[in-house]
Amino acid sequence: MNISNINNISKLNIKNNNGFGKNSNIFDMVAGTPNNIFDPFDICYGEKRSDQDLNDLMVSILNNISNLYPLIIGFYTVFFEKPINATMDCENLKMLVEKMLKSDNPSQEKLSTSSEWIKSCVLLMMGIYDNSNDLKKLLFEKKDKLLNSNYKKHEFGETRYILETNIERLEKSIQDLLILLSNSLENIHENIGIYMESIFIYIAFIHNVDLLWEVYDIDPILITGAKKSDRLNEKNISSFRERLHVFISSFLKDVGGTSEKTMLNLCWNDMYKVLGQDLILYPQKLIIFNELITNSDRATGFKQFILPEINNQNYIFRFDAKYLGTDNEEYKSFKDYITGCYGIPLFGNESSKLSFILESKTMKFISIRLYGMKNENLDNININVFNCDDNKPQQLVDQDTIKPLTLQLSNYLPSKNNLDSNFVGFTKTKKIKLSNVKNLIEFNFNGNENKKYFLYFVEILVSYQKQ
Repeated sequence: MNISNINNISKLNIKNNNGFGKNSNIFDMVAGTPNNIFDPFDICYGEKRSDQDLNDLMVSILNNISNLYPLIIGFYTVFFEKPINATMDCENLKMLVEKMLKSDNPSQEKLSTSSEWIKSCVLLMMGIYDNSNDLKKLLFEKKDKLLNSNYKKHEFGETRYILETNIERLEKSIQDLLILLSNSLENIHENIGIYMESIFIYIAFIHNVDLLWEVYDIDPILITGAKKSDRLNEKNISSFRERLHVFISSFLKDVGGTSEKTMLNLCWNDMYKVLGQDLILYPQKLIIFNELITNSDRATGFKQFILPEINNQNYIFRFDAKYLGTDNEEYKSFKDYITGCYGIPLFGNESSKLSFILESKTMKFISIRLYGMKNENLDNININVFNCDDNKPQQLVDQDTIKPLTLQLSNYLPSKNNLDSNFVGFTKTKKIKLSNVKNLIEFNFNGNENKKYFLYFVEILVSYQKQ
């Protein structure tokens, strides 16, 4: 398809493509999820995800790049059953950039963004487009060898070097565009749409390479990363996932720190889609509980959640903290822009105790991860796990004490929530073995009773073996 008309670009939808297709052998080359050196929550390890799940994930990512998709259409569709061709030049790209800038601020007659900035942006985008198509050409030339599992790797050394060089060049061009946007926050009210699609371009690139690294014959150390070692490595080697994590975190901080300019934009409501693509925080499938009504355990009266069973595959199960509150509480003022979740405020005193029933049909190992806003006066969070045999809490299964924040994600918090310190991020427990069907989970928040802690959601990191 020749995209010469700017109006055709927004109509492009990857759902019309057959994806990797039933006849494709691309997933035969996928080894699964590699262990990363940087794994703060010990969740990178896991069994291979299903082919359909991976294909659906790739499609959902591309559907968030409605305007700038032609920039990476080259390399991204190489292994699709029906590759799509697209052409782009500076003139059409300039028209597209200007259109996106105006659409983000339609009430303004004249753009605040300078023509020099637009020119720089277009040049960087053309760099992505050219590098993408260069990589596509190289991959098509070597496709048969890449998909031939019998081909000896040591005979493929020169191609490996060329592929890694081209992939590195494409990644650098995407990063340069993101850096330009991060340094242009004074006009983020106009370029937020470009920034949003650009971060999804980087997400699409990293997911593609991270999934198909064996097909691309990339050195495994570039996938897992490596720590500095006098014997092996002269410096730290960051993985693709680590670099994605850094740029996603930067994007979320940029958007949050300029919320007065961005929160009226339509893409504000889609911010939650970005965090879930962070392969450091979400290397496994994320399942979000979104029922309108939560069931309560008859014996205890606590809210009850049932862990899904999905063929011994590790996953992350999330539910909004609002489900743990009372039915008459108002949550509208406690929505988190990063995740779209509704939370509840908690005070650091004895009354700040949250409990719920977690039901599991089979034995699992779990870690409990919390996401919330930290105040420096909140000392720690005690978590207790009891079994519920005979429909009532009995033996203490395990317990843990965690800090309110172990991985900071952003420093943004709407002022109406009245926290003295505005830090948002994750913390999690150690791994706990669940052997019985029903379990009571109990949180105790300890600290200054006059200070608030906002809990936005609870995640259960599920695995079927203790790594």
